[in-house]
Amino acid sequence: MKKSILTASILSALSCGPAYAGHWRVGPDISYVSGIDDISKLYERNYNATHSSTQADVTVVLPIGLGVQGTYTWDSGVRLDMQLGPLFRMSSNSSQGVDPHLDHTEVPVSATLGFTFLPNSSVAPYLRAGFAYHFASGTYVRSANPGLLGAAGIEFARKSIATYSLEVATDRSAVEFDRYQSPPSRHDIVKLNTYDWTISFIVKF
Repeated sequence: MKKSILTASILSALSCGPAYAGHWRVGPDISYVSGIDDISKLYERNYNATHSSTQADVTVVLPIGLGVQGTYTWDSGVRLDMQLGPLFRMSSNSSQGVDPHLDHTEVPVSATLGFTFLPNSSVAPYLRAGFAYHFASGTYVRSANPGLLGAAGIEFARKSIATYSLEVATDRSAVEFDRYQSPPSRHDIVKLNTYDWTISFIVKF
């Protein structure tokens, strides 16, 4: 129920129209996400530990994630940010030509409060912090846990119709996976910070 309310709130916020300081700005972002290699290596190890006749080769379909962000900035510089994404998907193939049917999809949602320094300037740094939760599904996914999210960035062209930002964020939410080792009877559960660090380019209108 809480997940549904959070998702509905974020989608409602992101649907608001564009405006200037004191109102919403909404737009897309493109992000490099660390932690992807950890997921692909886990999937490869799991499959290869449980299948002796074939070997899996897991590749990242979207190494660069796409998302959408909405920001409400008050005249004082206080800001509310909501984000959907960046989307991460992964597929796999077998070195023996047999499809191992491995897949992984992950979409985070987050909400943060922060502060924009020099709110009346066309170029302004900002800090924000809050919580994130990842909607994750895949062959070895068991569950997801919310966690803290913190970010720092710089906004440019803030007095223009379209602004753009560069941002670095760390996301401490986690996804739980099944982990198998040879022989297959050796099994445990591991938590990964799948979006440990992100570097984003954001455009808002």
